[in-house]
Amino acid sequence: MRQANSTTWCAGWLLRGDALVERALRRSVDHLAEIPRRDRTWGTATARQRLVHRLGVVSAMTADGTALAGVSGLTAAMRRRMLARRPDLRPVPTRRP
Repeated sequence: MRQANSTTWCAGWLLRGDALVERALRRSVDHLAEIPRRDRTWGTATARQRLVHRLGVVSAMTADGTALAGVSGLTAAMRRRMLARRPDLRPVPTRRP
């Protein structure tokens, strides 16, 4: 049961577009929907970098054949598509400068 909860939470984390931008900008617009048109830099990563990272995390966490296994294929395909359209996207830094 714990695994099912964590994968559900992870999928919810992906969909919360507000977490892609700094707190001062949250709840102003749908930031997830804004990403194709506009990228925002926050700290050491952009919103697009954060989204690509989240897509990879959710894909990996839901790939185990549970009820959210379909989410794995969807998020993996979305991640591949984003990277194909934006090959300049770099991974989220593992350390802060």
